[in-house]
Amino acid sequence: MAGMTGWASTGNMAPGKRKFVVLTLISALAFAVWLATSFSAPARIIKHKITLAAVALVKSPWEEKADDWEKMANAPIALLESAGAVVDGRIYVFGGIERSSLFGLKGGTAIYVYDPKTDGWTQNADMPTGVTHVMAAVDGRKIWFAGGWLGSRSGGFDGTQDVWIYDTEGDTWQQGPPLPRAIASGALVRHGRRLHFFGGFLGEDGERMSARHWVLDLDGGTTWEPLSPIPEPRGHISAVTMDGRIYAIGGMHGHHVDAQDLTWVHAYDPASDTWTELAPLPSRRSHLEASTFVDNGRIYVLGGKNYSDHPFFRERGLPYMNAYDPSTDTWSALPGLPKGLLGAVAAVIDGHLYLTTGSLISVFHGQSATYRRPWGP
Repeated sequence: MAGMTGWASTGNMAPGKRKFVVLTLISALAFAVWLATSFSAPARIIKHKITLAAVALVKSPWEEKADDWEKMANAPIALLESAGAVVDGRIYVFGGIERSSLFGLKGGTAIYVYDPKTDGWTQNADMPTGVTHVMAAVDGRKIWFAGGWLGSRSGGFDGTQDVWIYDTEGDTWQQGPPLPRAIASGALVRHGRRLHFFGGFLGEDGERMSARHWVLDLDGGTTWEPLSPIPEPRGHISAVTMDGRIYAIGGMHGHHVDAQDLTWVHAYDPASDTWTELAPLPSRRSHLEASTFVDNGRIYVLGGKNYSDHPFFRERGLPYMNAYDPSTDTWSALPGLPKGLLGAVAAVIDGHLYLTTGSLISVFHGQSATYRRPWGP
């Protein structure tokens, strides 16, 4: 008891040290009360990050991961929310979010290329600017990018209207016709000889979302022309083309603390310039732009996150894989990922499904791991 009394007392401390301890305890108590009762933006962000740190070490109760994945060569650095593309049987990973320090985040410039035949990575010429929240669209051996966020968390992210074209043969860049306005996290997809861009965030806070839809003629077009807007404005939309239609899958309302992930799926018919609402995703989903692809007449979505339905685990990457069959307008579940991931890059090459980079949880756990499994669902 005497030891406990001495442990709890400050009576034996020097006056200066005692004053410091008392002030520290009072400050800590005041901070805890403020944190528990305040609904201000700073308080919500701090509580949000504390939750992320705790959840990162906890297995979410609904995770059922597949066990037939094989570990391959790691990417050179940990990345998440990178743009991804496949050209000539190789996976290109562009930019994304890099962690420059413990709390510093920035848009990356590096291009890393994975060759499944050698299980090796190479680094190509850097992107012209460090960018994140941008999608890639393949046109032959060229890869297009439009919009995105430039900058860093410490200095602020700024939207851009820049359009860039990467030539995989020459490992060179050239600038394309700019978007009509600065926008990030919109969908970019090629349909025939036209490039479509729709949705996205109009500011760094992600609270202002766009429904606008623009198209660029790939054979000499110099300006983006307006088309029918997407029915529900949102960012972080996954987009693919299949059987003459463009599909817009999932996404987010907002982008930070109060964001809401979405189940919406829409199909766009270029012939009639109209959108149709389809069967929703089985659960709310975003952050799977580079892990959504088409194979053998179906659309596959891998991982992502669900900010809305599981409050405690809301920033954790999901281990799900789902397939959409347009002939029946239905979604089905498939064996899952090796672990929950958001913002990963996925591709099917030579009978195998590859999955690389991404994050276990939010922007604090980017990873470099690469996996593959036999493909033939």
